Amino acid sequence: MRNPYLDSLLDKHFNKCSAAVDEIIESHENLTLISDGWTNVRGDHIVNFCVKAPGQKAFFYESIDTSGIIQNSTAVAAAIFDVIEKIGSHKFICFISDNAPVMKAAWKLIEVKFPHISASGCAAHGMNLLIKDITSTTESAKTIKESEKIIKFIKNHHLVKAMFDERRLAANVLSSLCLPVPTPDEKYDELKDMQPKSTSAAVLTLLKRMLSGIV
Repeated sequence: MRNPYLDSLLDKHFNKCSAAVDEIIESHENLTLISDGWTNVRGDHIVNFCVKAPGQKAFFYESIDTSGIIQNSTAVAAAIFDVIEKIGSHKFICFISDNAPVMKAAWKLIEVKFPHISASGCAAHGMNLLIKDITSTTESAKTIKESEKIIKFIKNHHLVKAMFDERRLAANVLSSLCLPVPTPDEKYDELKDMQPKSTSAAVLTLLKRMLSGIV
């Protein structure tokens, strides 16, 4: 049984956040609606909606469970229509989503229903896929694979990791060890997912310097 005091605090905080979101939406025009779908641990398909106002950070607006909805362009577009109309279509000028085929088809339906709204894919996701293609070349893939082996070895051996961190900080290298995160072709990924791939060569260089006693 949940503590009633915790429920009261949760409700109070929820109402406070909701009021802040409503105030931002009410006081701004030229909004952007951002959408992304994912599947939770129970296998439910959830679609998140965020809103971006000019000069403001994007904020979460709502999530809807679309598990019982056929994932075609018409159904997806209908769910997006509901959110746009709930806030007010006159408030929006842009809709952004991932680059999945069903979303691309939904863009056309959105622009037909709301001619003043421009629908497009996420530039960060497109850039991430581009970097993924570049790093899939033979030479890049070999470097990344070697880097992954080294990183896993260091992370799995506490003493080695402690020595590595000591020398890393001494060399003024602020980024820590991290492994590449696969980029699904039909999902939105943050630009940060590119960082491990771009730093893998730097990790190799640092390790070589460590082993040679330069650091």
